[in-house]
Amino acid sequence: MQYLIKLFKNEEGYAVWCPALRGCCSQGETEAEALENIKIAIREYLEVVEELNIEGESRYVDLEVGVAPISEQSRLLRRQVSKLFDKVSTSS
Repeated sequence: MQYLIKLFKNEEGYAVWCPALRGCCSQGETEAEALENIKIAIREYLEVVEELNIEGESRYVDLEVGVAPISEQSRLLRRQVSKLFDKVSTSS
């Protein structure tokens, strides 16, 4: 199986992470070392996920696909931001 990874060169070597697996990251002094380390991190991450899935209770939830409902607080915030942008654009 293949996983997309991100690699970032810095002063200390390379930082590497797997965006699909939240919190799964590693590093290495060289690119090759960082790539080897992220493979190990991904394997260990998946092992832990498998263990947690075995121990816990499983359920399905229904989820509507599409735009999530907007809360009243979000509506008020959007109105305030919109008014602010209107003021800024008319004063220019």
